[in-house]
Amino acid sequence: MKKSIVSVLFVFCAVCSTRVQARPFAEYEHANYLFMSMGGSQEKLQLQRRIIENLPPGIQVRLYYSYFPDLDVNDPPNVGSFRYDMDSLWARDVLPYAVMRPEGWTFVWPYDQDFGDFAVQFNRPMINSGSYIAGGNLMADRHGNCFTVDKNPAFLESVLEKNYGCKTTTVFPELGGIGHIDERLKIISDTEVLVDEPSFIPALKNMGYKVTLLPRPQAPYGNYSNSLLINGVVFMPVYGEPSDEEALRIYRSFNLKVVPLNSSFLIANKGAIHCMTMTYP
Repeated sequence: MKKSIVSVLFVFCAVCSTRVQARPFAEYEHANYLFMSMGGSQEKLQLQRRIIENLPPGIQVRLYYSYFPDLDVNDPPNVGSFRYDMDSLWARDVLPYAVMRPEGWTFVWPYDQDFGDFAVQFNRPMINSGSYIAGGNLMADRHGNCFTVDKNPAFLESVLEKNYGCKTTTVFPELGGIGHIDERLKIISDTEVLVDEPSFIPALKNMGYKVTLLPRPQAPYGNYSNSLLINGVVFMPVYGEPSDEEALRIYRSFNLKVVPLNSSFLIANKGAIHCMTMTYP
């Protein structure tokens, strides 16, 4: 395997039992919460409404706002709101990451700020990592195998092992676009992965994954891996292009319910469905 294609960092810890027991929350695991930002353009609000209307049963939705809540009296009872100082459309990159531990899951976040209402939502401890990694640039399976692109290589090894519990970290090269792993790769299960970059396939197959190649749309920054997978339902970005149908067919082949969402507005702002959402156990 050529280092120019991928480097795999096998990360070790002096206290191995601690490292092995902790791991990042995998998106295909059972989730109870979905977080998104509140307010915004009509295009964004329509997307959110379609997501909320098509969620599997039992999901609690939380919308965060930084100043004043933009309340909708028609919101269903599973939708709540809270104040959060990070005002951004891209929930994936401004909300803490969930890490699974034997004593219960925790949050990981790089800053020492007061999280106020956010921490109250779960009554969970917060671990200060001291280093920022965007949520969209970390994907993991249930075994602690982590994937990222070479966005911040200087701290990847120590931060992902120490604070996120990654057992292995596969670092793919940054090939343009947004620069996050979630625009290139989607983990469907313990053994199945989708990618839209052929050069990633050998490394993934060597790790034992069954790999399926996604098509690429013509839209700038467009991709189909930036979808939301939550409890067997996939919210997949579409762009009004012929390749949409092939991507839908691939997702449906995994016996998933697929909800296509026109994401032309989002991708013009360099993001898609995965970027605007965050899930928690």
